[in-house]
Amino acid sequence: MKKMLFGFLALALVLAACSPAESTPAVTQEPTTGYAAPADKEPAQTETAAGYPAQGEVVEIPTPAGYAAPETPNTNISLQVIRPNGEATLFSAEQFSQLPTTEVSGHAGVRLTDLIAAVGVSDYSEVVLDAADKTMSYTKAQITDTMILANVGDTGGMYFLSSDLAEDQWLHNIVSVKIK
Repeated sequence: MKKMLFGFLALALVLAACSPAESTPAVTQEPTTGYAAPADKEPAQTETAAGYPAQGEVVEIPTPAGYAAPETPNTNISLQVIRPNGEATLFSAEQFSQLPTTEVSGHAGVRLTDLIAAVGVSDYSEVVLDAADKTMSYTKAQITDTMILANVGDTGGMYFLSSDLAEDQWLHNIVSVKIK
């Protein structure tokens, strides 16, 4: 008798565990983005500690007057300048920083014409700038004193820019300058 009672008890427990206690209605609508309080209730107000913005509140942080991010030259770059005869000069960041600089569009850099003169070239017809993102070439007549190569900080390396060119024509991460 004990075995039979124990068997019925075990069966009852198994059936109770397998059958759903309550049925959950199926979700038939898409979830909404955000919470809408019922019409008869006001949404709860969230209190924040004094001086702190509420969750989701946009707070503008003023920039101190006269502050500008430092522009520290990248010391890990090098620039190869290839003369018309095929000879190359490799400028380290330190060697490049010894060349005379000028400011164009808020950046300090070396004029392309001064870089060409620094490698001893005066007779050339074209300059090709090879960069990580693209290659640009300029004839001697197109080159102006506003075209500079700037060592633009920790963000990337040598940039070519000019106030005469649209910013989408500026080059980033210059690898070499070929003088032809």
